[in-house]
Amino acid sequence: MLISLLLTITVASPAAVGPQGSTDPQRDSLEVRQSLEQAQRDFERLRRRSLPFTLAGGPSPCPERVGRFCTWPEDPDDDPDEHPPEHERTVAARENLIRQLEAAAARLPGDGWIAGQLVRYLLEAGRSAEAASAAESCRAASWWCNAVRGLVAHTLSDFSRADSAFGRALAQAPDDVRCGWTNLTVLLDADAVRSYRDLDCDARMAVNDRVWWLADPLWLTPGNERRTAHYARAAYARIFEGTAVPHGIPWRDDNTELLLRFGVPERWEQTRARGASGQRSVIGHRSSSGRSFVPPGRYLDSLPLIGAQPWPLDGRRESFQPPYARRFSELDAQIAVFPRDDHAVVVTAFPIAPHPDAGGTNPGRVETAAFFTVAQDSVLPGWSAAEDSSVARLVLITPLRPGILSVEMLRTPDSVAARSRHWLDLGSGGPGLALSDLLLIRSDSVLPAVLEHAVSAMRGSAAFARGESVSVFWEVYDPPVREPVSATLVVERRDRGFLRRAVEWLGLAGREPPVKLEWTVSWPARTAVAPGAITLELPPGQEGTFLLTLSIATSSGSMAVSQREITIRDE
Repeated sequence: MLISLLLTITVASPAAVGPQGSTDPQRDSLEVRQSLEQAQRDFERLRRRSLPFTLAGGPSPCPERVGRFCTWPEDPDDDPDEHPPEHERTVAARENLIRQLEAAAARLPGDGWIAGQLVRYLLEAGRSAEAASAAESCRAASWWCNAVRGLVAHTLSDFSRADSAFGRALAQAPDDVRCGWTNLTVLLDADAVRSYRDLDCDARMAVNDRVWWLADPLWLTPGNERRTAHYARAAYARIFEGTAVPHGIPWRDDNTELLLRFGVPERWEQTRARGASGQRSVIGHRSSSGRSFVPPGRYLDSLPLIGAQPWPLDGRRESFQPPYARRFSELDAQIAVFPRDDHAVVVTAFPIAPHPDAGGTNPGRVETAAFFTVAQDSVLPGWSAAEDSSVARLVLITPLRPGILSVEMLRTPDSVAARSRHWLDLGSGGPGLALSDLLLIRSDSVLPAVLEHAVSAMRGSAAFARGESVSVFWEVYDPPVREPVSATLVVERRDRGFLRRAVEWLGLAGREPPVKLEWTVSWPARTAVAPGAITLELPPGQEGTFLLTLSIATSSGSMAVSQREITIRDE
């Protein structure tokens, strides 16, 4: 976006906070505000003049235009540490402005504009403890002071406190403010907006409750950081409104939309002047690590549409980077379900060792959790089973009802968070022959005879090294008594590329045959659950994605099938 470069800058001094010798309090207050508003404009002009230059002016054509702005994804390989620090002139001028705001706030604690600007620039300067103190000293409208306190609490990662503060603010705010802040239209995709736009303010709240329940990045952290981020952004929008901003253009609805969708820019750059007009573009950069947590509209209408695969976090409608995570990824977790008469045992395992970039082998403090929920107010937590230094193993006892499973990890040393959240279609299958999920276990352990031992030996993922043995555990339900049952385990390649398929179709090469094992088993007495396990030695040199299919069949025609996908890599 284009701005005109101003050639002269004037920064107000602390003495300019208010008039000397005046006896009219109302006039004093007005003149203090006017003086501060000028000082704030002067600071932002100086900031713009001092921004570092960049050769990049954004992609052409623009991927997405929002009002006067062009927005595009940040380079995921961009390293914030490689960018120049803020100019010392900007740092000094901000400190000067903060001193003026502090003096004015002491004189006029009931001025909401001053309270908001003071918190704005203290947070920008990294002085969050002083921002918290300034927010507590606010004596403006009660709803606004609570909103400012919520903003600071969110910045300090105290999401429970932020949730409470924003809750009070919305309960006290004028109706137009409350309805504006709780309108999530700019965050929702086209599937949701069609029906959401027609709802009135109160009717939207039920939809909002479901949005924020699903949008919460991690259920293992107290509070709802995505909800508090939204209201913190709304508070910032009110603070920025009518003030000078780094872009150097008036604040309008397009500024607010970008702020609500993507947050406050972390740094700024300017391009060189272009053409005879001498105009420059100012570019605001946000984190490239932000993820999209607000659910797609189809999930709001029907939770089962979340599906069996992990919920992707790579949407472009909005983004948020939780303060506790420099990187937030989809968790590669192994999950298996073992039904019982009136409940199910859900087991999951995933690696917790630190990323190689973090250095060392000790994962340090790691929080792990698994949750199963059938409703917003009914979340069942899991608990840890056997755990070693590299793999977390969790167990949940769940009702035989469909619901959402969320497997989560927060690794503190290198600020990494991950989750696998998807729909688990649990339900009573009724009587008759059935199979559990296939559970991948360590090949260096004794083949387990019961689920408890299998859980202790769970692998952290479905990835194997080339040449590694593959061990599998399962359960058979309601098997026949003394009737031979045929069991077949097939391992078949799934990732045949286009070229390989074309060569096979032309008859120039035969299709790679699957690995197939067959055996017969019977049970001498009636049992509700019959465990089984096997270790496979795959042909040497195998790599790629393979599908394991276990099928069991009785002579009377009953059959049950269970599958698990694995990956073999050259490691």
